[in-house]
Amino acid sequence: MKAPTIFLDKVIHIIENILILIVFSAMVGMILMEIMFGFFGVHLAWAHEGALYLMVALTCVGASVAVRGEEHIRIDVVVRVLRGRMKKLVASVVFFLCSIICFGAVKVGIDFTAKAYEFGERSAALGLPLWIIYAALPAACVLLGLRFLLKTIDEIYIREVKDNEI
Repeated sequence: MKAPTIFLDKVIHIIENILILIVFSAMVGMILMEIMFGFFGVHLAWAHEGALYLMVALTCVGASVAVRGEEHIRIDVVVRVLRGRMKKLVASVVFFLCSIICFGAVKVGIDFTAKAYEFGERSAALGLPLWIIYAALPAACVLLGLRFLLKTIDEIYIREVKDNEI
């Protein structure tokens, strides 16, 4: 039996994959342009800056993908020694706390992004408004928060299914 979060998981999965494809392709394109123009003695400062910002965005989306596959960094010493219902309970509480932290970080990220918008800050080489670049952080925290929330629901649901089957 599958968890009730499958639809939302698939939607987030598609969004993550599309973002990774677009951001990675643009980053590689910028780096290749910088290399190619470098052969002709032309330095593209904007390409380097753009690739750097895209790498940050790629890392943000990659963090969500890592949570999806449970390949993220976590301290699970307690969860490893527990068994049965207690293990599921502790795992679901930890996932829930992680989602709360991520959603809290969304608020902080939005405030930070709003300050950059308010001050009209711009990047050095590209001249992009920095609030656009900073918006990657709260967006990533939304993805991470949703991922952790889905993991919480999955842990609770899977525990209930196994308890009913016994």
